[in-house]
Order: sequence, then C-alpha cells, then structure tokens
Amino acid sequence: MEIRSKEAVDAAAILGAKPIFLNFRETVFWPVAREMTYIRDFFFQQYNPPGRNAVSISTRFDDAVDVVAALLNEYRPEIVITHVTGADNHDHVNTGYLVYQAFKRAMG
Repeated sequence: MEIRSKEAVDAAAILGAKPIFLNFRETVFWPVAREMTYIRDFFFQQYNPPGRNAVSISTRFDDAVDVVAALLNEYRPEIVITHVTGADNHDHVNTGYLVYQAFKRAMG
C-alpha cells in the first residue's frame, strides 16, 4: 500500500491534483516469506490489516457507496477515472461498479 500511495501522490502532483485515499484493504498480500495470502485465508483474518473492508460488489445499501457519493457531492469533479466494470480483475470490476453506484446516488 505504501508504494501505491506514493505513486498516486507523485502522479497527482504531475496533474496538479490532490489524491484522496479511502484506505480499502487489499484482497491479497504477501506477509511472511513472500507467500501469497488471500482475503478469505485464515492468516489474513488473523492479521486483520488496517483500513476499510475490501471493495466488494456494491449495492445501493453499501456504506462504501455513501462515502464515494459524498466525495462526488463535495468536490463535484469534472472527470473521474476509474476501472471498467468489464475488467478481468474482480477488484477492478467491483471498484468500477462502486463508482457507478456512487454516481447514481450523488445525482439522485
């Protein structure tokens, strides 16, 4: 997360933008001996990494949608760059759908 956060800050500086981090958990991490651990694994649950729950398929009742909708209402961006809902990676699909749901809420 540290590397991705720094990359986002650096990219935002180039664009003259300010990144806002929502601190969703990763669904995979490499804790010990570089062994891949998935979000549903016992070790992942014991580690209990900090942050919001991982992005899942968002519904209109999801509190993550409220958070993103509030940001859209507060900043009223002209452009939002997110993942497409037809991506290969399930995290990307879920994020794209979350933003879609948030836009619907922010506009309604």
